[in-house]
Amino acid sequence: MGQFPGQRLSLILDLKKLSIETSIDHALSPALDSICVQETGPICITDMLVLVQDSTHWLQIEPLTSTVQGVTMFRHRTPKGRYECTVSGLRWVCERDVILKYHFRNWEPYSQLLKDMQYGQGGPLLDITMELGELEEVHLPHFVCLGTNPSLRNEMKILHVEEHGVSVEEVHEVTRFHAKILHPKFSAISVILSYIFFLERRCPL
Repeated sequence: MGQFPGQRLSLILDLKKLSIETSIDHALSPALDSICVQETGPICITDMLVLVQDSTHWLQIEPLTSTVQGVTMFRHRTPKGRYECTVSGLRWVCERDVILKYHFRNWEPYSQLLKDMQYGQGGPLLDITMELGELEEVHLPHFVCLGTNPSLRNEMKILHVEEHGVSVEEVHEVTRFHAKILHPKFSAISVILSYIFFLERRCPL
């Protein structure tokens, strides 16, 4: 297995039990609101993992932007609170001041690793670095159309890719567009990777 610098996290789906069709023919748009949107209808609730309607208030904030070697970087500095980035849909909860930055990146260098593990991508690919403080929660945006199939939602995982190997972590809670991780630990070089995927059965638009 190849080595990857730092620690990485990814929202993934287990292909061992699911039939998933992936596509990497086009890059991620920062706007997430055009994918997997249903105007009406209840959210499916199962008794394995918790799937909840998202009624919690999130303060939406725009990131500061800069360009480094042609890559657009996004940066947030926030006090205690619950926040949602208007660009990525990423959400976080902090108990004190934090500084985080991120940028979108291509997941293709990691596609063979996921293929070998029989996993597919479940959301946008993000590199996140914690520059100050730590987060109580991270809510990764996902594109999984949960529908009424509990087995699909139960196969959602978090992939940790570290310098010397990989591991898979259970998702704490799933909402319609996010998967929650409690007390994520990052160093200055840590990132979160979340991959785009496309299911054969998609949400009706």
